[in-house]
Amino acid sequence: MDRFLLLKTPDDFGMGGSQCTELYCSILKNGTMSLRTCIDQHNDGGRTYHKAIRGIKHPSQLFDAANQMDEICSYFTLDEVLESLYPKLPLFSLLTAIYARIEDSSPDRDFFCLVFPLIKSLSIKLPGDYWKGRAFFDVIYHYIVVWFDEHKGFPNGEHEILGQTVSFKSLLDLK
Repeated sequence: MDRFLLLKTPDDFGMGGSQCTELYCSILKNGTMSLRTCIDQHNDGGRTYHKAIRGIKHPSQLFDAANQMDEICSYFTLDEVLESLYPKLPLFSLLTAIYARIEDSSPDRDFFCLVFPLIKSLSIKLPGDYWKGRAFFDVIYHYIVVWFDEHKGFPNGEHEILGQTVSFKSLLDLK
């Protein structure tokens, strides 16, 4: 298990002393993720851990978790969470960013869920910076959408996208 501090608010000073909110992430051996927040009250010496959201394995689950946890959405934007997660899980953070931009109950959400297994298995070299990675990944996702519209299927094999070779596996190989 890999557990790490994802984000931390600046110290908030008040009558009761100072405190900050911390967001922890755990990546389990089975590939699932959990998020948990903690309120650290420095002067009181106490830490209050909130209930973790566990079993996150799809971008929709991370998106929902970030919106359900008041301690997250009160202090951090989804982009801040994804930018902090990017060094550990780059594809997952980029996929969650795409999922978050698709409107609820849109046919595009259904398409995203259909293509998710293909995209999460991509063999690509991503930039170290989240925002550059996001811009590049948006082009790849658009490429898949256009390919599907034109060929009524998903890309397979190696494709040249923005000067980089991207290797797509067959959905049959993923089962």
